[in-house]
Amino acid sequence: MKVDYHMHTLCSDGICEVEAVVDMAVNCGILAMAVTDHDTLSGIGRARQCCLGRIRYVTGTEITCAEQLWGSLPTSQSIHLLGYGFDETDPVLCALLSARKERTEAVYQELAEAVTASGYPIRIPDVPMSCGNVLQLRDVMAHVRAAYPAVSEEAAELVDSYAKALTEANITVEDGIAAIHHAGGKAVWAHPYNCYHHFQKQSLHAQEVSIMLKELALLGIDGIETEYPAFSDSEKSFLNGLLNMDCLRLPAVIFMVPKTGTIWGWRQIKTPFYYRPTR
Repeated sequence: MKVDYHMHTLCSDGICEVEAVVDMAVNCGILAMAVTDHDTLSGIGRARQCCLGRIRYVTGTEITCAEQLWGSLPTSQSIHLLGYGFDETDPVLCALLSARKERTEAVYQELAEAVTASGYPIRIPDVPMSCGNVLQLRDVMAHVRAAYPAVSEEAAELVDSYAKALTEANITVEDGIAAIHHAGGKAVWAHPYNCYHHFQKQSLHAQEVSIMLKELALLGIDGIETEYPAFSDSEKSFLNGLLNMDCLRLPAVIFMVPKTGTIWGWRQIKTPFYYRPTR
């Protein structure tokens, strides 16, 4: 069964509209899919409507979590949570995402005012986005440098300093998992070897992944993304092995399917959701 439960559209940082993504999935012979746009549910209705009679559809999202310290790890890390099979009208989940959007917009507005006050007037609506429709701190820096080639290092450092406020505007891991569960869904740790510190990608070692996963299990995580294409075979094998550790007691199950990738589901669900990530 060829499926893809990790896709992004122009509702977040993808490059195609929802309908185009569904069309591509159908044309590729995919039988089940989920759109997992970052920190938004805005594309779910369109995706469901476009999938009707053509391809099985499961609700999805990918939540950018606030940085936190994990066990003995020395640096705080931000993880991404994939949510599946939830009610997108759930008031708790909707309110959580809406509040995150408002906090993020407020931080960017404060940043624009601070940069303007330092002598380099900018407006957030004028900042080109490099990744779909998700504004990133690097976009603001690129815009300032393009508008003011002789920008001072102090102003550049001012922009960078807002990374802390932006990550604090994100949803905590605990709140993200709880909201997905409240909406009737399952929470999955996305691309476990890749986390973020001040929006810079961090590559974790196996021991670090294990430490973080044990804490996530205590918070109620339902599964992990093991077959991420960027991971090596040894990394994938290690992640698959983690699912069988008694101390974790994760309900995820991995099934290897020749030529079609990995199909993944949950023991508690009578009709499992199947998953083969492509990003």
